[in-house]
Amino acid sequence: LVALTFAFWAWPRGAWLGKLVAIISFGAALYGLPVVAKKMDEGARYYQQTKNLTLGEEFSSATLDYYLTKTDRPVFVEMTAAWCITCKLNHASSIDIDATRDTFAANDVAFLVGDWTNQDSGITQYLHSFGRNGVPLYVFYPAPYEDGARPDPVILPQLLTPSLVENTITADYMEH
Repeated sequence: LVALTFAFWAWPRGAWLGKLVAIISFGAALYGLPVVAKKMDEGARYYQQTKNLTLGEEFSSATLDYYLTKTDRPVFVEMTAAWCITCKLNHASSIDIDATRDTFAANDVAFLVGDWTNQDSGITQYLHSFGRNGVPLYVFYPAPYEDGARPDPVILPQLLTPSLVENTITADYMEH
């Protein structure tokens, strides 16, 4: 875009030199188009790869409702987006690691991931239900009490550590 703008600026300036500079700039812009197209394609492929979950299930209100009403499993919800650096850092350093996977497995935690990259309205509603306007958001729903009622959900901080995730999941929520 800079080269194209420069070409249009240089064309009326000067006789042959302005036109030569404009033609060279225009050529540079055309030469750069395949590079830009390749980068855009790589970005789209990266987005699709990151969208494929290696851990957890895709979030939906129906899936969350199922786990909260039809099972006794604790539920961990991660709200994220492809453009969220904090989300990516937290996921790589504190969630998608062996220690957290082991903690999820040992405690039979259902793990739901909501991808807000394209501003999904269901995820927006979920975020608003916790007074949030953006990601990241991490919510843990402990297992229900013996009478079937669930303890209040636990909202984790926006910056996670592996021990924080583990301590949240393994905390004793049985005091009713």
